Amino acid sequence: MHMAFSRDRVGLLHPPVEDVVGISRIMAMQMSHGWFVPLLLRTLERKLGEAAHTLLPGWDTRRGTTLPTGVCEENRQAKAESEDAVVHLMASQSEMDALMPGQGSNAFAVSGEHTASGKPMLASDPHLRASTPTIWYQVHLVCRSSGLDVAGVSVPGMPMVVMGHNVDMAWGITLSYVDVADVYEERAHPSNADEFAISSDTYERCKKWKETIYVKGGRSETLTVRWTRHGPLLSDLLEVHNWVSDESGLDAGAKTEHFSLQACFLQPGTLVHRLYQLNKARCWDELATICRSIETPSLNFVAAFTNGDIAYHVAGHAPLRRGGATDSARVLPGYDGKHEWEHGYIPGEEMPFVLNPKQG
Repeated sequence: MHMAFSRDRVGLLHPPVEDVVGISRIMAMQMSHGWFVPLLLRTLERKLGEAAHTLLPGWDTRRGTTLPTGVCEENRQAKAESEDAVVHLMASQSEMDALMPGQGSNAFAVSGEHTASGKPMLASDPHLRASTPTIWYQVHLVCRSSGLDVAGVSVPGMPMVVMGHNVDMAWGITLSYVDVADVYEERAHPSNADEFAISSDTYERCKKWKETIYVKGGRSETLTVRWTRHGPLLSDLLEVHNWVSDESGLDAGAKTEHFSLQACFLQPGTLVHRLYQLNKARCWDELATICRSIETPSLNFVAAFTNGDIAYHVAGHAPLRRGGATDSARVLPGYDGKHEWEHGYIPGEEMPFVLNPKQG
């Protein structure tokens, strides 16, 4: 383990299962960027009006919304509604480029037809922000009884290799920037602050409970969580901590508004188990099954196999919204029932993928 996580620094970690799952969810949230854009845009609109939208241009359709011709022959029969959803889901890419200059991981796999050794070559360069201690550390895991022999990099508290190789496969990961979150403006009942509109004349009571945040060396903090049909009320948390626009996208004038978050990373998931399967994967069929089973985060997987195969697959749930594509950069009305995730998700086998592209 990296010296930053040595016994003298933080002690050897043996996190309980719930902490491992929690860490995986924090990673998923950090890899989902679309949710803070609507809050930022709402603040800009308040100050600049519609001119704010010129600062966050939409997706240039001339750049395309699919893989190049010939790269995705296997799933060319995707349903029309899935294609419409992908257009919407990719709409936030240029906005992310504007907000986070210099951000963007990269990965590639090259067929043995183009290498001196005649074997496939893979490179993966994740561009997570620099931190101290660094988030990554190198690890080699061996468990002969289960057939596990995998090396690569992981993060503290995660008991699997996140990116690396076993004896049959090497894989890399980048973010896909699929839009997996929507921010809604909720309308509270005039006489009951815990009821929110689900139509023009119908209200629904939100779930409500206490959460205690334990702080090492400090005083614990108890928060009241309110959860609408869409998800947690972000505005409650922002009000508690008095966050302002440079941190949250909300200025002081927004404290009377109610904003909730619906996101794939807030739904039940099996990421830790999928990482275990990934560490033991031996072939394309196994990798494809894993990618199509991951709920969150939304990732690009690039892989190379000792049998000569190279492959690419987008993993993670991509929600299908009512009414098709919407403006993902805006706060959506949560009280009219027109922007719900009522159609589930794009089937995993219809997400972009390719095995052994002709270009190599």
